Amino acid sequence: MTRSNSTWLAQLLPVSALALAAACYPTPIEGSGDSGETTDGDTTSGSTTNGNTTSPSTSAAPTTDDSDSTTVGTTVDPTDNTTTDPITTTDPGPECGDGKLDPGEECDLGPMNSDNGLCTSSCALSVCGDGLVGPGEGCDDGNQNDRDDCKNDCSLASCGDGELQMGEECDDGNLDNGDGCLISCTFATCGDGFINEGIETCDDGDADNTDECTTLCLAPACDDGLISGAETDLDCGGGCPGCAVGESCVDNADCAEMTCYMQLCEPPPIDQTSCMDWLMDMPNAKDGVYKIDPDGLGGVAAYDVYCIMEDPMLGGGWTLVLKADGGEDTFRYDEPLWTNTMTLNPADADFDHKQAKLASYQLVSFTEILVGVEAPILADPPKPAWLVLPLAGESLHALISPGDHVQTMLGRDEWIKLVNGGALQPNCNREGLNAVDEINMDDHRARIGIIGNDQMDCQSPNSRIGIGCGGESWINGPGPSVGNAAGKLPNDPPPVIVEGFGWVFVR
Repeated sequence: MTRSNSTWLAQLLPVSALALAAACYPTPIEGSGDSGETTDGDTTSGSTTNGNTTSPSTSAAPTTDDSDSTTVGTTVDPTDNTTTDPITTTDPGPECGDGKLDPGEECDLGPMNSDNGLCTSSCALSVCGDGLVGPGEGCDDGNQNDRDDCKNDCSLASCGDGELQMGEECDDGNLDNGDGCLISCTFATCGDGFINEGIETCDDGDADNTDECTTLCLAPACDDGLISGAETDLDCGGGCPGCAVGESCVDNADCAEMTCYMQLCEPPPIDQTSCMDWLMDMPNAKDGVYKIDPDGLGGVAAYDVYCIMEDPMLGGGWTLVLKADGGEDTFRYDEPLWTNTMTLNPADADFDHKQAKLASYQLVSFTEILVGVEAPILADPPKPAWLVLPLAGESLHALISPGDHVQTMLGRDEWIKLVNGGALQPNCNREGLNAVDEINMDDHRARIGIIGNDQMDCQSPNSRIGIGCGGESWINGPGPSVGNAAGKLPNDPPPVIVEGFGWVFVR
């Protein structure tokens, strides 16, 4: 800051005032210690001496200044033989605050001197930069730092003064909110409600990406990484490319492949609970894999099943339940898959030689069961022999899992047709579901099939045909879990062991 050395205040003190101030102090009376007496015939204003005799005078004549009424003089005691000097008064030295402009002072207003006034208490003229807040100054910190709270012109720093002070991000000194520095002395940012020219195309100051201005301060776009504008999911739907499976949608047009269901791009709801439902909806349906949902929405999700739709002998509407390999123990009579609700290889729902147990086992109701056995096992496509069981139930699980015998009366010859070269002992001939011996020993048995005995009862059967077989005899051992095992036939021919693959459908 530049300090002003103006002498304007000195001009406020006229010469006559200075002279008057000087006259206020008395002029000292010059003299010596013997000035009151005269010897050797001299006469003074105090006494007269004749020889050794002194005649006192009563008083000394006063001295009067024409311009003042003050009298200065001496009085001599006639009894005192000593002499007395007259009183002498001296003028005090100059000092700041006496109202006089003395050497070294820039000003002196006497009692009007003030550190906040025109003339400071040190008799210096008030100037910007002296560290004192004088008239017309908003501040005065006495330094040359223009970036603190007090500027070099002794004005208080403020946003918009064009100087960058502490606490300000920027200060361009204008009232334009579109140039990168707001009038609040903060940098422009997306979302501040002001359009930063050249950088932003819009700025509505909100977090709503569905309107005409996104949180990127740009118009909605199909590649902005936001669910913006009319999009129903991230950069898809609305006017953008279709959404993938599982993404959000409003209508079918929002989806790339699937339909829009429950505001998600998913396949349409499955109303079909079995293959028969599909056949009713599509009378010309072909054999193949279809999706069914027997327990409706909210239960087990829709799943794939193989449907026999066009067999000229069997008719259509048959729903696959399970597939069993006789060379494996997976579906042997006592395995828990027959009594629990677990599935096995549900993705292998096609008509082939891969073992599986589908949810149909415990979910699909029926009035008929279709049993197919291929024995011996051939290559794909399967070529089983078929047998229809006229049994009805809420599910196959509901009929089999309790373990009770559910009887059919098809006859032993129909069961023997399931196996090429099959054989069965002539007696017992217990058939249907859970076919076991009467005393529940470890003799031959079948979950779906028939058992035979050489004796006239069902207490010790040594032969069986079907799916889910178990038990054994001293003649033929455990035999396959699917197919035929028979021993001690009439005329004692060798035992018959035929391993097969089985399929079970319901309708």
